[in-house]
Amino acid sequence: MERFIVIVGKTILSTLDDRILFTRKDDSCSIEEWLSNTFQGRLLRQEAHHQLNINFLYTSDIKSPGYKLISVPTARKLVEISTPRGRDISDLLSDLQTGRTIQLKYGLRDDRIISILEIKPEERGLKCNCTCPGCGLPLVARLGKKKQWHFAHQGEACDIAAAQQTALHMLAKDIIEDSKKLLFPGISIEKDDYTDDIEDYRVQTRIPQTIEYRKATIIKCDAVSLEKRISNIVPDIMVTAKGRGCLIEVAVTHFVDEEKKQKIKEIGLPLFEIDLSDLYNSEFSRKELAEAVLYNPSNRTWIFNPLYDDAKRWAKEQFSKYIHSAEEEIERQDEKEAIKAEKKQQRREIGEKRIKEIFKPDNYQKTVAALANEEEAAKQIKLLHMKTDIDKLPFFLNIPITGEMVFPCDRRIWQSALFDKFVFNRNSEDENKPSVHIKRVQKWIEKYNKQFPIDWTLTYKTVVSVSRGEKKTISLLYDVVVTFFNYLVYLGFLEPFVFQEAVVRQSHSLEPPNREHAEILYDAINKVDWYDPAVDDRIMQFLTPIGSASNYYLPRNRTMLLNEIENQETVIRKTNWEDRKKEIENDRATGLVDVQDKDFDGNEPIYDKFDWRWLKCSNCEKLFRADQMASYGGRGSINKGICRKCSNDWRS
Repeated sequence: MERFIVIVGKTILSTLDDRILFTRKDDSCSIEEWLSNTFQGRLLRQEAHHQLNINFLYTSDIKSPGYKLISVPTARKLVEISTPRGRDISDLLSDLQTGRTIQLKYGLRDDRIISILEIKPEERGLKCNCTCPGCGLPLVARLGKKKQWHFAHQGEACDIAAAQQTALHMLAKDIIEDSKKLLFPGISIEKDDYTDDIEDYRVQTRIPQTIEYRKATIIKCDAVSLEKRISNIVPDIMVTAKGRGCLIEVAVTHFVDEEKKQKIKEIGLPLFEIDLSDLYNSEFSRKELAEAVLYNPSNRTWIFNPLYDDAKRWAKEQFSKYIHSAEEEIERQDEKEAIKAEKKQQRREIGEKRIKEIFKPDNYQKTVAALANEEEAAKQIKLLHMKTDIDKLPFFLNIPITGEMVFPCDRRIWQSALFDKFVFNRNSEDENKPSVHIKRVQKWIEKYNKQFPIDWTLTYKTVVSVSRGEKKTISLLYDVVVTFFNYLVYLGFLEPFVFQEAVVRQSHSLEPPNREHAEILYDAINKVDWYDPAVDDRIMQFLTPIGSASNYYLPRNRTMLLNEIENQETVIRKTNWEDRKKEIENDRATGLVDVQDKDFDGNEPIYDKFDWRWLKCSNCEKLFRADQMASYGGRGSINKGICRKCSNDWRS
């Protein structure tokens, strides 16, 4: 059973119920007879598309009751909606529609293909003495001043596409005959048939996709003939080279189908196909066509070659060698990876052991004390953008931090470098303020930093005892950086961190924006033991009472545990917490009065007299301090966000 789309000129034949695919069930007669009996039409050309089981029949004018002609665009819409694989057929119709706009550029004169560009002005019209390569009828040479020059028929129906294709065939034959040489394609074997049973993808990726049995070679031809019948086929071209015959098919719109492939195999002669579909319905010179026919390696493929049997046997041996070589390479790689992993594990064990030793109180004190280097610190600090001397360095660039020996240098060197790079030396714009991202800081320290070193043996994540049996999981490179930048948050240089990122609030100044917090931190630093492995926790006992909203500013995993209150001042703070809570509430009430009439739609952050930032909840439209917000900020809403109460309501 065959299906057809019948094409007449630029239109497509359709039934009255808008079906444009016709099925021929009776194969007792030829297609020409079926077309004549059904539509009273004359077949000009046929295109077969085997994957879709579709045939395009190009016919002369049709006069049949019960049928009508529709345009190609209309046919495309109908076939997409109503036909299986309609989009694929629609694409073919689209190509057809585009192709019909090209005029015939070649005619036949004295058994030779001639281009319209070779016609002289005095040979216009019928004086060109050219006939159509497709139908053989006389052609008119139209050499107008406005339109492109082309050949045309004198009112007769003809398939221009078929004529153009025939011209290409004849030109190709002339080119090969004149040149007496052309490029024969090489023979390559795909790996798929030989490696399907290999499950290890690492082996698969090491085997080449194809291997070359014969390279493409330019061969001199002794004889060239066009469309000479051989057995039961008529190839486009036959050449004789080195005493052997070879068939050539020139494909423009029709490619060799399975039936013809089988016939070629039975004959036993090699045949390759030259794909000229890129030149179909396009402008091209004889030189361009000659290059495509003779020497283009990418447009020719063997349809059949007796050497393929030898090539496959050879390929089987070669692929076996590739597989064996790949397996040996992978085995060697696995051994190297195992050794590498073992060494890495040994380094980790040594590193973890060293960290645990350092965190013993006596060792920790000696390690930290040994880092101090006044001369080197003074030298490095002078190189920074801050332009300050070591004796004028602010206190917050000399903060003792748990695990600081991960940077084996004076703490003033690495703290000054981080502050200078990520806070001080940053342009601050109201609409697009710079920010500090912990991951970017880490990347800079590891890859680009030249000012202070890293002790990589101390970077392993491990559990240590910091004070009186208290166990903590530490990852020093990360923890030390986070702790330092959270102190800058506490001092007001940065906004609080959200998902490891904080906006820079103040740059190009060494004065802490939050002076009250600066005084508290300065006092705390001077009250603690700088050589205590739990120095972070000791400082924080002074910074924030238990349960205070100010914990929002402090580093993660650094809050004090209730069962480890060690000094009287902390006990007093806990005892007087109710009074402190009242003070905080009074501060909030006073701050609310300060900002009540501020413009929360503006682009400037809003602070009260206590230097607390205030924001407006986009949901309930109430005003809250920053420590009462679940999230806030962003382009176009710098003073707005969602309060914690509304956020919790949504989650529930």
